[in-house]
Amino acid sequence: MVGYSSESRRMEPRAPWMEGITAEDPQYWERETEISRGLEQGFKADVRTVMERVNQTRGLHSFQVMYGCELRDDGSIGGFLQYAFDGHDFISLDKDRLTYTAAMDAAKITQDRWNSDRIFIQRGKEYMEGECIEYLKKYLKLGEERLRRVAPQAAVTRRKTSDHTFLTGYAYGFYPRDIEVKWVRNGVEIPWESRDILPNPDGTYQVRTTVEVQEGDDEKTYRYEVYHSSLPDTVTVMYGKCTVVCSGGL
Repeated sequence: MVGYSSESRRMEPRAPWMEGITAEDPQYWERETEISRGLEQGFKADVRTVMERVNQTRGLHSFQVMYGCELRDDGSIGGFLQYAFDGHDFISLDKDRLTYTAAMDAAKITQDRWNSDRIFIQRGKEYMEGECIEYLKKYLKLGEERLRRVAPQAAVTRRKTSDHTFLTGYAYGFYPRDIEVKWVRNGVEIPWESRDILPNPDGTYQVRTTVEVQEGDDEKTYRYEVYHSSLPDTVTVMYGKCTVVCSGGL
């Protein structure tokens, strides 16, 4: 929804609805730009520090941070903060236990240093549970038209080879991203070929899962179950039969 790079050196909106933030927070872009410029310098130092710890003197390397706060349907909140070096876990915060845990030997110095500063750890927890949640609420309000829940459409297709039959369940056009899908035969969940949840150009998502029909089984005993926060209950789809979700959504 926003972005900053060392080329632009500006925090800028990536989602059109974020342009409206200045109506209630006129200094938002200037403040976030200043913060990001400081972080840019910090990351440059961090990547050099970790390179030294892993005995790397040249090449392309990356130091990454991923953090977020969660506001759930029941009103409860959550959060996470984790770092990576060259795509591998480096160190992460357990905000409930108020401790950082190193994921590689090169991070143990950082672990000891950060864990010795209780104020530093507490600030991270307070940010995720306080300020981050307040901004999340602002963003949800700003983007409510764009970020509204959209129910998935679902369908099942069949593919036959010379000696195998496969059923593929599809759930598509849904938002937000989180979704539960599974294959069930005679009331028992069965393994399936997993696929990533992929984005659509319109901002919604899609996912598909494939299962092999066992020899002698009736295809009608296989059910594709879909649950999404936009739905009042689990939707069940069988090959050749559709629910309301197959024919136009809710």
